[in-house]
Amino acid sequence: MSKYIEYPKSTEPTIGKNAWVVSKDESLAIESLPEGRVIVSFTYWKEHQASLKAKVDRKEVGIFFTVDDDIVQESEVIQSAMSAWGVIAIDFPIFRDGRGFSTAAILREQFHWEHELRAIGDVLIDQLVQMARVGFDAFVLREDQSLETALIQLKRFPVKMQNDWRSQRTILQGVAA
Repeated sequence: MSKYIEYPKSTEPTIGKNAWVVSKDESLAIESLPEGRVIVSFTYWKEHQASLKAKVDRKEVGIFFTVDDDIVQESEVIQSAMSAWGVIAIDFPIFRDGRGFSTAAILREQFHWEHELRAIGDVLIDQLVQMARVGFDAFVLREDQSLETALIQLKRFPVKMQNDWRSQRTILQGVAA
């Protein structure tokens, strides 16, 4: 089982065992999906949601959005289906594509998604602090990234200069004392 970074709101980041498998094969038949918890694309979900009912009932389905998914245009579909998903992931096809940050902020602020929001794909340690600020609370790093170094990175800045999804701006007078 692979590992990932868990960082729920109001907690310290930790390394956890990843119980979810991402399936990016859009042509895969339902019966060919991996056993247990699986994250499928939003497109796959829309095409096969009725056939996924048994997995939904067992809380074994999550979805991922690609950077090309227009979640504002699909808001009615998303909001009606959110209770069926155990996790929402956002796929970063390349680290320098920042559209996933906007998707995360919209899911947290406008859609009020309160469960796990996971970053997958080309996720680098350098991005984690910013990802945590917009609402991500789980990170599956690119294979060449160190989980231990990622934990250090997430704990590096104890002072907050702006409000964000995770916390309010730090009162500097209290930090200096």
